[in-house]
Amino acid sequence: MSRSELYTTAVADYLARHRAAGVRERLDAAYDIDDEMARLASVMAVVQAESVPREKW
Repeated sequence: MSRSELYTTAVADYLARHRAAGVRERLDAAYDIDDEMARLASVMAVVQAESVPREKW
């Protein structure tokens, strides 16, 4: 078995075992951004940009 075949087999096996554990579903839930969070993120981006002093170039 070549090294690339070994890696392919190992990754496929890993994904098959961990897919059942719901890893992707838990990450999706953890990073899910609803409308309120999206609005808050845009407000925070504006506040952060305004907090940086302007410099002359």
